[in-house]
Amino acid sequence: MEQRWTERIPMAVDVMVNYPSLGLVRGKSKDIGLDGMFVETGAIALAADTPLSVTFVLPQDKSNQQYELRAQVVYSCSRGAALVFRGLDVSVISQLRKSLYSY
Repeated sequence: MEQRWTERIPMAVDVMVNYPSLGLVRGKSKDIGLDGMFVETGAIALAADTPLSVTFVLPQDKSNQQYELRAQVVYSCSRGAALVFRGLDVSVISQLRKSLYSY
């Protein structure tokens, strides 16, 4: 059963995943929330429980803030992987909330 702490917003943005055993992997987000995202990675499988970093820019963020966040794979399937963000500080959470939910 999937447990999310926050609402996910359907959003397709380019994502760069720094995956330890493969290096940089390009992907596209399916949805993003304050606690994580789903990244479509095509034929590249990301193993569950793997720590990694993910980099992206939200299109509605007027400052073009580039987010580079630590994350962990919590679920993997043939389409991609669900990631949960780890160790976000309050300022990053506040900026994400403002960009995602417009407040």
